[in-house]
Parts: sequence; structure tokens; C-alpha cells
Amino acid sequence: MVTTPQSRMLGCSLFGLIRECVYNSVSIMPFDLFSPDCLSIKLNLRVEENYLKMSQVAAELLVCELRNLLTIKPKAVVVLSAGGTPEMLYSLLVRKYKDSLDWRRVVLFQMDDYWEMSVQNPKSMAYYLLDKIVYPLNIGTHYLLNVFTAKSTKLVESYTEFLDEFEEKIIAEGGIDIIVHGIGSNGHLGFNEPGSSFDSKARIVTLEKSTILENSRFFNSITEVPTQAVTLGLNTLSKARKIFLLASGKNKKSAVRGCILGPVTKSLPASILRISSSTTFIVDKEAWF
Repeated sequence: MVTTPQSRMLGCSLFGLIRECVYNSVSIMPFDLFSPDCLSIKLNLRVEENYLKMSQVAAELLVCELRNLLTIKPKAVVVLSAGGTPEMLYSLLVRKYKDSLDWRRVVLFQMDDYWEMSVQNPKSMAYYLLDKIVYPLNIGTHYLLNVFTAKSTKLVESYTEFLDEFEEKIIAEGGIDIIVHGIGSNGHLGFNEPGSSFDSKARIVTLEKSTILENSRFFNSITEVPTQAVTLGLNTLSKARKIFLLASGKNKKSAVRGCILGPVTKSLPASILRISSSTTFIVDKEAWF
């Protein structure tokens, strides 16, 4: 067997079998994969030693993609996930790559947020993105799904119209160049919970109990976690020209392996990324083995 680096990019053809995954120069498996729904699609899987290394690799690849884009386009359109998994990635972008490109030429669209939570609330995902990415990197243009302030009230009808306009803005900006995803332990993508239609667009959704429990670590108690959210739909999220999915920890292993090795199914929303050859999965050891 040929010795390989600690991590390597795997071009895994779904036509037939994935023969082996190499880690620290050791063949961990083979395993059989039968996926007649995506026979011609190739997956890129990168398994890293730990969360830090996963984040470092993601930062390098993301910045490389942005640099390449900005050599041929006046701006790059990105959608970035909030949450625990990409936090180190964003910290590295600020600390190591702030001067590596002109972030003013980046256009950021928010992926998801809690319904009716104020932008000023530190628990909101809008606050997270502004605090960790938009302001530190001086990103030129950003569009938030969250339009709530401490004094605003719910207006479902007008907000639905806003979501339609939000989708139109993405198209007007030229479509999504790059998305950075996390993945829920139940396989949700954004806040598209299991059962979400692959044709879905931006909308208000009800969160599953497992998602509420998982996200309760960011709140003082589970009763504080909102039960509804707003999210870009799977139809929109799957059309990016380049997709990165990050996963870390044992609690993500089932979802990650199901997403990559199982069938493409609405019961595991992230599996829709399998139908795009532009997807790169970057996971740590615990999320894969």
C-alpha cells in the first residue's frame, strides 16, 4: 500500500464501490456502497485529524476558492452557516487571512436564523455572522434573513414577500458561488429539517425536537430555544457553484456517513449535496470513523 499524507482528498466514484479510505497511511476499510440514484457523481471527502486541522484546511480551501473567483469576477457571492462547527474557521479567516484578499468584494447572504429573534440578540445567527465575519473582515455587502428588532412584531404575510425578494436578490447578484455548511445530527441543512422538499425555497419552518435539544447548548435552558426558524430552502442551497460541508464530533458521525454513503432522501436533507460534484466534505476523525 502506498503511504499517504495524514489527510487526502478522495475522489469517490459512486459507480460501484468505494474501496478504501486512507488515514494516517492505514487502510481503514473497505465498505460497500450501492447508490443507483447517483451513479455518475463523484464525491470529495477529506478526513482530518481533529477539529483544529479540519478548520485550518477549510480556511485554506475557502480562501483559495475566493481568490480564484475574484481573479475572474468583480465579486464573490457566499452563503455562510452559523453555529459551533464553523466558528474556528471564521476565527482563522479573521486572524490569518484578513489581508489575503479584498473582502469588500464579497457579498454575503445569511443562510438561516431563529424566527422572531432580534438581530441585536447575541443568540441570533444574524448577530453571530455580523460579529464574527461581516464586521471583522469588512465584508462589502451582506443580506440578512433576520429583519427583526427588539420592537418588531411578527408579520407572516409581509415576511413571506420579503423571502421571495431575498431569493430574487440572490439571483440578481449572480447566484451563489460558495456555501459553507454545517450539518445537524439529524441531517438537517440550514434549518431544513428531515422531510423537507428538495424543491423548497426560503420559508419559515418548525424545528424538530432533536434540533432544539442540540441547539440548547447555546442557551441557558432548553425552554429558551425558539421552536421556529427561517431558512433558505434546499433548492437554493444545492445550486451553489462550490459547496463545503464541515462536520466535527461523534454526534455528527451518523448524519455524515448517511449523507455520503446512504441514499439521497428527504429523510436526510444533507444528502441532496450528493447530487452535486462541486461538494467537498471536510470532517474530523470523530465525525467519520
